[in-house]
Amino acid sequence: MPGKADFLKYKQIINSTPSEAYRAFTSPTALNEWLCDQAEVKAQPTRSYYFWWQNGYSACGEYTELTPEKTVGFTWLGKDDPDKTYVHVTIKPKPEGVQVILIHGGIGNGNKWKSTRRQIDQGWQVALENLKTALEIGQDQRLLRRPMMGILGVQELNEETAKQHNFPKTKGLYLIDVLEGMGAKNAGLQSGDILVKMGGRKLSKPQNIADIIGEHKVGDKVKVVYYRQGEKQNTELTFSERLHFDIPPQAKDLAAQVDAMYKPLVSQLEQTLKGISDEKASKYPAPEEWNIKQVLAHLIASEKDTHFWIAAMIEDQDSGFNFHVNKTERLNAILEVCPTLSSLIKDLKRNIAETVALLSNLPESFVAHKRTYNQLGEFLSTTTYHYQDHFKQIQKIIDA
Repeated sequence: MPGKADFLKYKQIINSTPSEAYRAFTSPTALNEWLCDQAEVKAQPTRSYYFWWQNGYSACGEYTELTPEKTVGFTWLGKDDPDKTYVHVTIKPKPEGVQVILIHGGIGNGNKWKSTRRQIDQGWQVALENLKTALEIGQDQRLLRRPMMGILGVQELNEETAKQHNFPKTKGLYLIDVLEGMGAKNAGLQSGDILVKMGGRKLSKPQNIADIIGEHKVGDKVKVVYYRQGEKQNTELTFSERLHFDIPPQAKDLAAQVDAMYKPLVSQLEQTLKGISDEKASKYPAPEEWNIKQVLAHLIASEKDTHFWIAAMIEDQDSGFNFHVNKTERLNAILEVCPTLSSLIKDLKRNIAETVALLSNLPESFVAHKRTYNQLGEFLSTTTYHYQDHFKQIQKIIDA
């Protein structure tokens, strides 16, 4: 054991199991849920790892010790650290769950280590509190504290989109849609707006918005500059609290809840498309815009990627939301297999049924990963917003 000045030591009692505590330090899925924003991990001795945070900090190293449910050891080299250090984790069963003992050692002395020591200390204190919350109640405190704009995504601007919206430049973010009752909607923003500045900073990439949100808290206000059909406008946006969803603790109940969510959406879609011919559904409303069939193909692709994502989570190999559902080539491939409206709706129903079946067949071991399970439930609970957004798109095409 190194001298006192050479290491920092932390203890955390967690109402969980040794296997869940061990997984928290060795699974990329679990590490994303309490420690970092992106983890690339192969938990084997001498195999390397990489942790990344949205604030620009990162750390890398390799695993040096792995005793399932007991100990984890790895080297650590954080961004701008003077030298490599090490981390050793001990997991001890306790009547109230487990005790996680973490030692971060090899920390040097002197002025060049002062900032690094402080950063390491603050980082582990916050992270281990979040680990407790993630394992005990399935919540990520970082997300609970993080404010929301209340948007359904943005896209980098391209020449075609800029031209369609009478915008003279190609630097900005196209707003896909907004959520009812939240900051963006209350500020007057709407689908199709081109966001160019927020909080005095220029916007050109979706990450710009994530960075700005990360610097604020719920209730903070920021100025937003945007264009609507070529006209420059200004508004003030107040960051909202995150949406809260009640996730059933059992997989079969989650499957039933999601199934009940899908049924009215499918009914609404069928009603909207009633009387629409295949010929009309194949017409493009404007250059570079989807027709009705491509919108349905996008919804099918979204369900397929959801299946892949769920499978990755079950395998404990989730690396984030890597959906690829907007490429015209993929949508057209689906249309080759399902060329008619009736076949598209049938295939969408089949993929929805597969989503529900996947949930009802989730293994108990997966449900025991409380944060992973809750994250899945929270994501699926937002499906209504995604579908409603595209239903509006379909209705606009029909009205045109």
